Amino acid sequence: MFDRLPPELVQQIFEASVTSLYIPETYRERQKTLRSLCLVSHRFLSFARPLLYELVAVGPQANLDHLLDTIETEGWSNRLRQVVFIAEEEADRALRFDRLGRIAGRTLRSLIIQLWYDPQVDLSFLTAFSGQSYLLRSLPHSYILTRSLLLSGLVSLCLLHEPSDGGDFTLESHILLPNLKQLVVTYSTLVDVPALLDPDAVPALEELSIRDRYGARDLSKIDTVKFSNLVPQLSVLQLPWNLCRDAPSFIQERLERILLDCFRYDLQLLLSSRPAVSHLRILEWDYGRSTPLYQLAELSVWIEDHSQPTLRSLSLNASLRDPARRRPRLKDLIDKILQACEERKIEVIFEVHPHVKGFGAYFSDAFCRRQRALGAMVLEK
Repeated sequence: MFDRLPPELVQQIFEASVTSLYIPETYRERQKTLRSLCLVSHRFLSFARPLLYELVAVGPQANLDHLLDTIETEGWSNRLRQVVFIAEEEADRALRFDRLGRIAGRTLRSLIIQLWYDPQVDLSFLTAFSGQSYLLRSLPHSYILTRSLLLSGLVSLCLLHEPSDGGDFTLESHILLPNLKQLVVTYSTLVDVPALLDPDAVPALEELSIRDRYGARDLSKIDTVKFSNLVPQLSVLQLPWNLCRDAPSFIQERLERILLDCFRYDLQLLLSSRPAVSHLRILEWDYGRSTPLYQLAELSVWIEDHSQPTLRSLSLNASLRDPARRRPRLKDLIDKILQACEERKIEVIFEVHPHVKGFGAYFSDAFCRRQRALGAMVLEK
């Protein structure tokens, strides 16, 4: 019966059976499922194997080269959609991604690069993902005719590194990413590559998440002129709470529309600084079970005594949703926080949060939905 289905429908069934986004907890299971499907029959193999190479996570440069060898040999350069590259061991000091740009420059939609040790990456290779075809470059007057036909160009980009971990990003050429809508980047990367905040370089950017693990106090080291010009076009902006302590006026004026992230071990500092928080996400440390609980007790008091009159939403890790999984003391604290939020009409959201090391849900789905809805209401008016 299955053999009688048209190829287009079979393709849709296979694509619906696995996620199209990289999620660390499910990536291995995704690839395992596709490999199992490849062994069922030759017909299954023809549909499942290309999907293995639509979403890939690779380690050092050698693994990336092996992946690209396979893609070129099989003629699947038009299938690659998302690449996750994690430099978790010492490799070549200068990592090059030019070949990735040549092979997948027209098809890649999402790219994640995380540097943990010494590698250096020149981001000039991103020009290969600009989405401007040869026809567009050679015939500028046909822009209107060809623009609607262009499907290439990165939509989502994640660049993470911290100075203390080693490694860095540089940019030695002009960059233009006209289709980029979502950017996740560490504060130190923005210091090294200010062009990522330039509206002329990222004219379609709508969602920006800045990460910071090591406590930078403010935004003074980045190009605040470019940033201030970029902020009005953003529908979603997520910042570490500590970057807002001495934030410039264009950030202070928009705090009611910004999601602030705070690790639980940092809660005491946040509460003592009394920032004008409207939307707050409490992140757990990787080994959060050993994190003392007194910060949550202080958070409960902070909400109960109206010390924070501007708070509108509170995002907690999904692992705290199930009372059966909480320790007795933790259960009591979460219950108190929920009760205090209910009395203050503060929305509480349980959702998956990003891990400290590795990748996850950097953007809050609930916050993004709220901001898009608000943007739609403004357009309607």
